[in-house]
Amino acid sequence: MKVTILKVVVASIMLTLLLCPFILVIKTADAQPSTITIFPDGTVDASSGIQRDGNTYTLTTDLKLPIEVQKNGITLNGANHTLQGPRIDSGLAGITLKASNVVVTNFNIDRWPAGIYGAYNNNTITANKFTDNDRAIALYATDYVISKNIIQTSTSGIYIKDVFIPTEDTNLIINNQISNNYWAFNIIDSNGTTITQNDVTDNDVILALGSRSGVAGYHLIYLNNFVDNQQALHVHLPGPFVSGLSPISPAGNWDNGKMGNYWHDYTTKYSNVSEISNSCIGDTAYLIESEPISWGNGNGGGGIAILGKGVDRYPLISTYSIATSPDNSSPNSSLPIEYVVAVILAVALLITVLITITYLKKHRQN
Repeated sequence: MKVTILKVVVASIMLTLLLCPFILVIKTADAQPSTITIFPDGTVDASSGIQRDGNTYTLTTDLKLPIEVQKNGITLNGANHTLQGPRIDSGLAGITLKASNVVVTNFNIDRWPAGIYGAYNNNTITANKFTDNDRAIALYATDYVISKNIIQTSTSGIYIKDVFIPTEDTNLIINNQISNNYWAFNIIDSNGTTITQNDVTDNDVILALGSRSGVAGYHLIYLNNFVDNQQALHVHLPGPFVSGLSPISPAGNWDNGKMGNYWHDYTTKYSNVSEISNSCIGDTAYLIESEPISWGNGNGGGGIAILGKGVDRYPLISTYSIATSPDNSSPNSSLPIEYVVAVILAVALLITVLITITYLKKHRQN
């Protein structure tokens, strides 16, 4: 009889042990909202897969839900987890920033119309990996630092729109790897972006500019490595019917007055280049023009125009050393909470089994 009781107890405990992780996972999945929101008071749904420690919010698992940040002054740490979008035409943003002084870091962000949508000023986006998004980073705000990200296979790597600021550097794009996108940088009706110390490779277009006012804005571009890109500059047409088009010049400031950028075709395009006094700078300026565009004025007339022109006065003759690689090779920094709880329960149940067996053995001997 005692042996039978022991078998029943052990079997029940082991069944519970096996089912606990699955019960916790199902409960967590059922409780998730359609959007994970970090509210202005700092609260976040406990079942969201985001764990709070003061002003740091850390993912504990991969997610397929959009995140909206409404609290200022926090760090949102992806812990190298993936934020997976439903598809790039879903109309959703992976992370929407409706707050300031926010740092977003250590995410893998895939397949969203906008990987990160910046709606409020003064935020930092650093050490993330973006893949297969329409716009990897879409900014409608100022004073952003975008650094040490890997941005690839998107329509627009970094998209900036509607930022009318006097000539000053208000957005800084530095130390990123930007490759295999259609437009590496797509800037519309905006002013004051500094693009420096980035590896920009295998994109269709390096810089696309657009303006309803006909003014390209002040953008400072220097100490970047431009390798195997098909085109340096594109200017968006202001409308389907235009007349009297004139080039935007300069379409970007492609040096800082002392140093410019590395262009992989520089010595091929200008075969007689010489280095200036061991400075790593060539003695021939690198000319930049947008592709010729055919246009019509709506009355049967038209022509061909080059809408954008720029010049790199101090091009580099060798690549610039850039520390662009984020440290995203380490394993996830934390386990999903449901599995942590399951392990704790498993250990507790195992101890219970051992105690029960020991007790029954002693009781039978007595």
